[in-house]
Amino acid sequence: MTRGTATPADLPVVVARTRALNALEHIEIDDGVLVAATARLLADPSLGEVWLIEQDLVPIGHAVITYGFDLEFGGRDSFLTELFVDPDARGHGAGSAALRLLEWELKRREVRALHLGVLPGNPARRLYERSGFVTSPRVLMTRVFGTAASLLERVTSRAGRRRRLVLDLVRMTRQARRSITLRLRFMRRVTRHA
Repeated sequence: MTRGTATPADLPVVVARTRALNALEHIEIDDGVLVAATARLLADPSLGEVWLIEQDLVPIGHAVITYGFDLEFGGRDSFLTELFVDPDARGHGAGSAALRLLEWELKRREVRALHLGVLPGNPARRLYERSGFVTSPRVLMTRVFGTAASLLERVTSRAGRRRRLVLDLVRMTRQARRSITLRLRFMRRVTRHA
């Protein structure tokens, strides 16, 4: 059911399904950024790989794996950043088959752990649990670099209260930074005069 790793020639197929997944999960990303990042991933297997899920040689979904390294697992680990099966192809075992193949492929690549993130109400959670995934005792946290403030504002724009909380947090962080800077300046003055 799964063809194997996608190539740069599969960019339109992968991007189309990623857009569909992002729409379902309310993930906003600039389309140019999405296309460029997907093209980079497809061209550089050291970053990760994309497996196309096919039925009768027709793509019906994909799985995106990115690679990392973690001492806790004694080596290479990976993150299932996307598992998408077309809506009309769901419920027929494609997701389960893809996860079984991924496990075999990742073990061949000496990957020691596969992580994923799933929204609490997502029905796919049952699929992941049946496939051996367990809830980690740790909370996954993310720090976005670069244009973090604008990304946070976009992500939280749907929920006004959350947006205000984020903006309050940013404002408090700026105030704390100013306060620390003022304290450092004061301490420098005090040590110079002492």
